[in-house]
Amino acid sequence: MKSNKTLAKEEALRKELTSEILTIYQARNEFYHEDIGKLIVKHMPKLDCFRDMAINMCVDESIYNYVSARIDVGDYREKGNGNTILMNAVIHANSSLVGKIIANGSNLNHANDDGMTALHYAYRNGAVDYGDPMGCITKLLIAGADQNARHRWTGERPRDFYNPYSSFTIEDIDAVIQAHRISQEINHVPRKQKQRLM
Repeated sequence: MKSNKTLAKEEALRKELTSEILTIYQARNEFYHEDIGKLIVKHMPKLDCFRDMAINMCVDESIYNYVSARIDVGDYREKGNGNTILMNAVIHANSSLVGKIIANGSNLNHANDDGMTALHYAYRNGAVDYGDPMGCITKLLIAGADQNARHRWTGERPRDFYNPYSSFTIEDIDAVIQAHRISQEINHVPRKQKQRLM
C-alpha cells in the first residue's frame, strides 16, 4: 500500500505530465508523437496514475509505433475499466492499429472489468461511421479471437453484440470465417495431394 505522501507525489507528477502532453499536442510539430512517446516510455511502466492516459494516447498509431518499439504495452490495462490498447483500437475502428497490436502479441481474449473482449467490442461497434469496423472483426477472427468467449455478467458471446445497423452483415462475417477455414485447409494439404488437386 502506498503512503499518502507517495500518492501525492505521483498525482503531482501526473498533473505535470498531463500539462506537458497538452502543450505538445497544441504545438503539433512534426515530431509530436515522438515527444509524447518518450514521456510514455519513461513513465508508463512505473507510474500507475499515468497509465490510463498513456493507454488512450496509444490509439494514435504514430505514438503506438514509437512506444511499442521500446516497451511491451500490449496487455497494460486501464484502471477504471480494464480496457487494453487493443480494445481501444477496436472501439476507434482502427483496423491498421488492431493488426499491429495483434502482431505484437497482445492477448486477444482478455476480458475487461465489464466482461467485454475486443471481439465483443468489434461486433458492437459495427455501426460507427468512421474507421474500418469490419476490418477489426476480420483481423481478430483470423488471429484466433475466441468467438465463444462469454461476457462475464450476461454470458453473451461476441456475436450476440452484433449491431443490426452495422455496415456489414452476419453473413459477411461468416464468409470471412469460411474463407479463412478454406485457406487453412488448403495450406495444410500435403504437397503430393495438393498437386493432384491442381
